[in-house]
Amino acid sequence: MRASFEKKDIFIVILAVMALFVFLMFYEEASPTASMNSHVSRNHALRVARQYLEEQGFNLKDYDETVLFSENTDAGIYLQRTLGLDQFNTLGQELPLRYWKVRFLKELQYEEFKVFVNPQGRVIDFIHFIPEDAEGARLKQDQGLALAEAFIHNQKTIDLSNYSLINASTKERERRIDHIFTWKASTPYLGDAKLLMTIGVHGDVVDGYEQSIIVPEKFTEIYEGESSKGELLARLSGLFTVFLALSAIVVFLTHHKYKTIPWKGALFLALAMVTAKFLEEINAVPNIRSSYSTESPLYTFWGGWIFDTVESTVWSGVATFLFAVGGWAVGQEVFKGKRVDQITGRRGWLSRDFTHALFMGYLLASISLGYMTVFYLFGERYLGVWSPVPSSYSNMLGTWLPFLDPITSAFRSSVSEELIYRFFAIALLIKYLRSRTLALFIPALIWGFAHSDYTVFPFYTRGIELTVDGLVTGYFFIRYGLITVVVAHYVFDAVIMGMPLLQSSNLYFFWSGIAGVGVMAVPILLSLGRSMRKTTIHKTIDHKHRPEERSLVISSTESRK
Repeated sequence: MRASFEKKDIFIVILAVMALFVFLMFYEEASPTASMNSHVSRNHALRVARQYLEEQGFNLKDYDETVLFSENTDAGIYLQRTLGLDQFNTLGQELPLRYWKVRFLKELQYEEFKVFVNPQGRVIDFIHFIPEDAEGARLKQDQGLALAEAFIHNQKTIDLSNYSLINASTKERERRIDHIFTWKASTPYLGDAKLLMTIGVHGDVVDGYEQSIIVPEKFTEIYEGESSKGELLARLSGLFTVFLALSAIVVFLTHHKYKTIPWKGALFLALAMVTAKFLEEINAVPNIRSSYSTESPLYTFWGGWIFDTVESTVWSGVATFLFAVGGWAVGQEVFKGKRVDQITGRRGWLSRDFTHALFMGYLLASISLGYMTVFYLFGERYLGVWSPVPSSYSNMLGTWLPFLDPITSAFRSSVSEELIYRFFAIALLIKYLRSRTLALFIPALIWGFAHSDYTVFPFYTRGIELTVDGLVTGYFFIRYGLITVVVAHYVFDAVIMGMPLLQSSNLYFFWSGIAGVGVMAVPILLSLGRSMRKTTIHKTIDHKHRPEERSLVISSTESRK
């Protein structure tokens, strides 16, 4: 470790400042934001849905409710690709692209209600699930059609004059007759996609209306083909991760008696990982509840979830412990103890070396953010790279505490991935390949293409981007140590995952983003505070001892005279 800056460090500072400037100035252009953010919170959407159903005359007493922020992924990708983001954002105000899905249900009861509320807080779809054996009227098809048209007219949100009826079907039940009617909207602005609206009439009751966007089959085939190639690359990369896991087990079994291994430090990391995983799962309970099927008892649903959560949480802790111990054991042989001491106890966390490592981590994060921005700006303009607006983090809007999601997710990914692909893999490959170049390149390549299942086209783009980033991160690990790359990874992920919250027009989500991203500054502030406190204590001690030291010097001088 280096507690003071060298010439290379000054260059890194300058590069990081420039990269951060590029990220702040051009991030919107390189990774534009779609209207995935919601103007209303989950509680607001729930109130809107409940009020809507009550106005329809439904009694929701004793019904449970779930709320999930969801989206029409295929339609969103198609429209972004064919229409451009600006028009996509405009259409997102009206079309069923992103929405709150509110369910009202009872355990072991088929009958339930679903209400879809768009980001502006307006109901866009409503479905009432009615059992097949429920009793009802036996209307003729033209009577059912008149009832459906009257229902839509009363909604005052859809103009049927812009639609044409394309299908009408009738199904005779044992105790009633059901009708389903489908209209197609006149939407030349959607290209080859179709906007359909379906209304069901069960007996003499309208069971709801549903809008859907049908994407051309050719586009779907191309999209799924590219996605499958990316998923294959990710799985192949996963095989290397399995090899690393087996290697970590072997290293643990052959080194478990070493007294120099920091068992407490590795156990601390494992417990921290378990805690983060547990908090993440608890925070996501509102989203988990939305997947409950009323066909099974509620206790079996939650029992299965608890079992899966405990299992995945324990395994994440075990894996963290094994890679931490394995990285330390192999690292001692390769680095001679110069880097692996960064997961030891409290004294290391109070040192100047630790503060310096933290600071370099923030610089590396800035470089990575700037690099990502330049990579996609250049790729989109000159190489045909295309990525739909990232929305994989939209489910955080439905959690108990949206700000917690970036914190826990960024912590888990940064600690686990840096332990695996830097701390353990680099040391292991240096030991057996005798080449630092290969030891840096191979983990970077595997780590990069393990992310190929992200929606970026061509399918290999994400792998290339992160392989280069992994090489730089590996260099920083060799030069500055584990803490630096973990902090850099955490800050990068926290910023990227927090951006949808920061860019939301809803104040609750905006301040959640401030809280989630702001946590990344806590480590350096604590370390600087401790360092300053330690320096102050030393100065105070020195000052208190100076008079005695002077008197001792004088007395010794006089004695010599």
